[in-house]
Amino acid sequence: MTDVRSDPENDPPVLGAQPMARSQPPLLFVVAGPSGAGKTSAIAEACHRGLGARLATYTTRPPRPSETDGVDYHFVSRAEFERLKETGEIAESQTKYGGHLYGSPRISELSDGTTPLFVELDPPGFLQVRSIAALRVVGVFIIGSSQAVINARVRRRDSSAPDNDRANDQEGLAFWARSFDYVLLNDKIEQFLDEFCAIVRSELLRRRGLELVTKLMPGSPSESWYSDSTSEGGRYGQS
Repeated sequence: MTDVRSDPENDPPVLGAQPMARSQPPLLFVVAGPSGAGKTSAIAEACHRGLGARLATYTTRPPRPSETDGVDYHFVSRAEFERLKETGEIAESQTKYGGHLYGSPRISELSDGTTPLFVELDPPGFLQVRSIAALRVVGVFIIGSSQAVINARVRRRDSSAPDNDRANDQEGLAFWARSFDYVLLNDKIEQFLDEFCAIVRSELLRRRGLELVTKLMPGSPSESWYSDSTSEGGRYGQS
């Protein structure tokens, strides 16, 4: 069976998701987890199925042969990265393997409110973005079946990071897992991708249901409940 996910010519339009009602806040899925857990594969599959669009973040590392500037990441120089931070175009940043910088854009200003977005962020970035009231943020944390599997995946993709760094990455990020709305195990790839897309669809259905309640029952508390549930300490906040 041909894997069309790896073929750019078979990818759907970037903004191919079904439009959402504008009266609800923009919907953002933040995907986190250790290197090699399957974050990129999950987002690519959801976009391929027309569920939303990927939001590219910034990095100073060089692109891999399979990556495209502006799609996988915005690949910039360190000087350009620092300039974007100073101007506020990069909202949060971290230093990772090899001293390379990674940062996310001002997400709330990039969404048109109708197309669900997917972005890869570290847990601190997820919590920071979640604090923005104008966004409905759903966090999905992905873990691999074992550290050996994680190491093998990353080694095939990038041999520059030593195994002990990957182990520390796995153990450190796992500490944050309970802060997320969902935790997925990437053990069997097809099942994992189906489960990730099922999460996205359930959130889209929930959103449309709240929009329907608002239309059928004007003045109902659904919109304020929706906003409260996304704030830190609300239904999806930390306990």
